[in-house]
Amino acid sequence: MLQNNKHKLTVIGVDVGGTKIAIGPVLINDDDQINKKGDSLISYHNYPTNIEEIIKQKDTSTIREKFTIHISSLILKVIEETESKGYIVHRAIGLGSPGNIINGVISAKTTPQFGDAFNDFDISKALSEKISALYNENKNRIRSKFIVIAHNDALAQMAFGISELIQNKEYAELMNNQKVAYIGPGTGLGGGFANVHINNINSNIHSSVKLRANLQFFTDGHIGDIIVGYDKDGTPLWAEFELLSGMYISRKTNGLTGKDLAAQIDKHLPFIEELGDNLGKIIYKIHTGDVYKARKTTLWSDEDRSSVRGISIFIIGGSIGTKGRMGEIIRTRAKKYLDNILNANVKNCSNQIKIIPILSDSAYAGVIGAANFVQL
Repeated sequence: MLQNNKHKLTVIGVDVGGTKIAIGPVLINDDDQINKKGDSLISYHNYPTNIEEIIKQKDTSTIREKFTIHISSLILKVIEETESKGYIVHRAIGLGSPGNIINGVISAKTTPQFGDAFNDFDISKALSEKISALYNENKNRIRSKFIVIAHNDALAQMAFGISELIQNKEYAELMNNQKVAYIGPGTGLGGGFANVHINNINSNIHSSVKLRANLQFFTDGHIGDIIVGYDKDGTPLWAEFELLSGMYISRKTNGLTGKDLAAQIDKHLPFIEELGDNLGKIIYKIHTGDVYKARKTTLWSDEDRSSVRGISIFIIGGSIGTKGRMGEIIRTRAKKYLDNILNANVKNCSNQIKIIPILSDSAYAGVIGAANFVQL
């Protein structure tokens, strides 16, 4: 259900995918806290990304320009519609996109669905400048400068999941001032890491005001290319391809999907339990800091490995890890795996590791999560 309240401050959230781009203005509470549920959206818009057409252009500069104009025009359309309804639109925009995004720049070779034209592309700067220019073409408006805050789309899912969970007192107190990891097995294997600070936990934990988490992301967040072994030729095996993802499920089951497994759990139970063991293996690698990466553009330093070592709170998202009975089996099996491997070394160590599923796999998650990139 979408909000109809007028004369309120909003933040635009943008979720850029390989085929579609979702955009929506997210309502702010009176105390400047972003609402967290789907009903905080004033409107929700889905448009084609048109990336297949855009990348047919011959040169990199043309591809980037067409992409920037297309995305900026869609965002501007939502800004104008939102303002026409009497809402105030914040000049900072949150955007989630495929790729390893560091300081607004997409690292090379991390967006295969977009192609090489986006290697080292400063998506934040390009969109910020274009949206501002398009908005200011209307001479009747007060000149404005928009700033786009961009992160990997998995971090938007992480932000949304945490924002829902911390409305529960137990989870809010558990996560406050802690390092938290996100693992999101869907088509691929999304991931993220953040220091979580809840701004108003002491004064508002018992009130009706939505709590807001300030997330400070660290490392590049990518876990799909964690090395989990080597083939006979010495080629690294990736977690995404060899342990847990829709791609892995399809390859191991001759084309089945996660939905197919969920529809016939008893038939596929041994394989589903294997997926749970594999989730446990990924958690263990992160918890122990044994994270070595296969992709040259996302290699981790010793400092990166040290920063994740000891993390004990793991938020599980993605369609495979959260939904229904299958998700529950996978998470339970992962906990059992950790019980076996950690208790063999340190008594009751695994009891310190919390595996927490996100509360909902909302269609709005990417948009609301991206809006949470904007720190008010």
